[in-house]
Amino acid sequence: MHQKYEWLVNDKKFFNRRDCVLYCYNNNINIGESTFYVPTLPSIVEEPENLNLYAAAKPMIGEFKSYNKKLILMFSGGPDSTLVLHCFLQNGTAPDEIVVYTADMFNGKSPYNTYMVETEQAKKYLYALKEKYSALKNTKITEITLDAAYCENIYNDINWTEKYYAMDFHVDSCTALFHHPLIDDDNSIFIRGGATPKIYVENNEFYAYYVDKQSGEAAAAQNRSVDFFTYNKEFFSAYVCSLVKNTPSYYTKEEGLTRSDENLLKFNIPEIKNNASSAPKTFPKGVDKTCSLKYPEDFVARINTTNIKNWVLYLEACRLQPDWFDLYKKGIHHKKEWVEFFHSAPGTLSRPIQIKVSLT
Repeated sequence: MHQKYEWLVNDKKFFNRRDCVLYCYNNNINIGESTFYVPTLPSIVEEPENLNLYAAAKPMIGEFKSYNKKLILMFSGGPDSTLVLHCFLQNGTAPDEIVVYTADMFNGKSPYNTYMVETEQAKKYLYALKEKYSALKNTKITEITLDAAYCENIYNDINWTEKYYAMDFHVDSCTALFHHPLIDDDNSIFIRGGATPKIYVENNEFYAYYVDKQSGEAAAAQNRSVDFFTYNKEFFSAYVCSLVKNTPSYYTKEEGLTRSDENLLKFNIPEIKNNASSAPKTFPKGVDKTCSLKYPEDFVARINTTNIKNWVLYLEACRLQPDWFDLYKKGIHHKKEWVEFFHSAPGTLSRPIQIKVSLT
């Protein structure tokens, strides 16, 4: 039932970006020769007659339930997983289990571990909803903490960089939940929020597309999880049409969109705006989380400078020197050429999807 993201190189098909990039690396192929597909998505999106994300999600939720498997929502408290949860609730139902997971890589010794701050707020929000919605009465809330021992177990394999399925080799690479035994349960469907597509305007027409790097864990762990935004073309169509209808002026800015713009646009969608968690965010609204620091003399430091959050975690690892940190660095240097090739490989774009939507 799971959707498949696909990468095609030399008539070979891959189902995660890591395997595609590794094939290119081993065969001296430019990653730019690969093609990225999201087969579940249409080539043209038509605006639904009644644009409502809850209504658009109802058939998809019904399909999930028809498989008679446990439905588990991976919940972070962010806008994406919050939207997914409310799609269930507004249709009078709920997941069987909600998993809130965090990474305490320093076993409570770092006040700057933003994962802990976000997770505490997510749990408060969930328990408040449980009091409000009767549909959540029998929903189990599970808390998982990926601690220093968990990180050490991942990084203890000197070849971990060739076995890791996400989109970078940052210091917190080990905290991707799909390494956890929980995800191997064949009797469950794991649901996560999705990545918001990028949107542009050409000849007064709106188009959406994805970048494979942007798809993150949704693409990396697709055999073990469902991306709620891209699984069903009807819901995807409603989502992108709502995105455009509620923020049209952003897409026609002459100077183009900044990453901060793209991260904030979804908050204009009514179903997100009305139910967004009240949790304080790690960074102030409008702050661009990208980072332009460069440390060419230290390769491990340099690959941790693309995001402020990762950079803070890297500095904390340098300060606290947990046992897993040396293992992490040894794994990076053991496969340095591969890591550098993977880290520097540009993202591959999916085909553009035309959005036919009325702005009136």
